[in-house]
Amino acid sequence: MVKAVLFDMDGTFVDSEHLHKEAETLQCRQYGIELTQEDKDIFAYIIDKYSLKDRTIDQLIEENNAIYMDVAGPKIKLYDGFTDLTAMIKPKKMGLVTSSNSQVQKFVFKTLALDGIFDEIVTVDMVSKGKPHPAPYQLCLRKLNMSPLDVIALEDSVNGILSAKTAGILTLAIGHTLPKERLLHSAHYAADLKAAKVFLERYLR
Repeated sequence: MVKAVLFDMDGTFVDSEHLHKEAETLQCRQYGIELTQEDKDIFAYIIDKYSLKDRTIDQLIEENNAIYMDVAGPKIKLYDGFTDLTAMIKPKKMGLVTSSNSQVQKFVFKTLALDGIFDEIVTVDMVSKGKPHPAPYQLCLRKLNMSPLDVIALEDSVNGILSAKTAGILTLAIGHTLPKERLLHSAHYAADLKAAKVFLERYLR
């Protein structure tokens, strides 16, 4: 029986992927760059491609965070079904495993009034390697004092699913941001959070 549900954040229960892209595009335009690359480490890409030797990756991340929070503030929202899903999961444990850093995670939680929902939180700056490496999920398991067999992970991305699977965790892909055929390596699939609730009810009894 599942004892805890682990959530990715962006694209899984927070409708924010398009806002991240908007912030990245605005940031690149500050340097005269029209961003067309997909699925790249944007900060390393900018530095290497355009020889921005006076800017470090950490500086660009901090700059991007500020742009993102300015862009996202009035636009960010939860996906439909999240409140009902988390209400159904309780009193089971819930963990957050996000590729956002703690600054962005805290901004999102404050904006959307999410404080107190998750029992444990892992952000990308808490681990030496982010997704698709298993380290983020392994850390969350340690914080929850659970084994991979005790939990299920909800993810919307290929890297997130690989991270959870490599940590030995059962995955439920959420089809908010990618077509189903891109998520077939997940053990299970739900088109949205309402469908995820129906699926999880069987595992949480």
